[in-house]
Amino acid sequence: MQYSTFYAKLTPNGGVVGTKFSISLSGITGVVGGQQTYNSSSLYFSVKPKSSGRATVTFKNDNTGEVIGTRQLLVRSLT
Repeated sequence: MQYSTFYAKLTPNGGVVGTKFSISLSGITGVVGGQQTYNSSSLYFSVKPKSSGRATVTFKNDNTGEVIGTRQLLVRSLT
């Protein structure tokens, strides 16, 4: 099976410049990556899926554990 890589951006809720955060992926298997520090522009991430389904990408403040934003996407196989 083949999957497209997704690239997207998110403007965090309550994000403060300099906030360090982690990115997690749930709902599918895949590899997620992106910015690790919020710098007043949108946060960017990529998802390289390895399975189909509804995926949720979560940005979490590393200091407080607070979720500062999420994005959802639907992943389907190209073949």
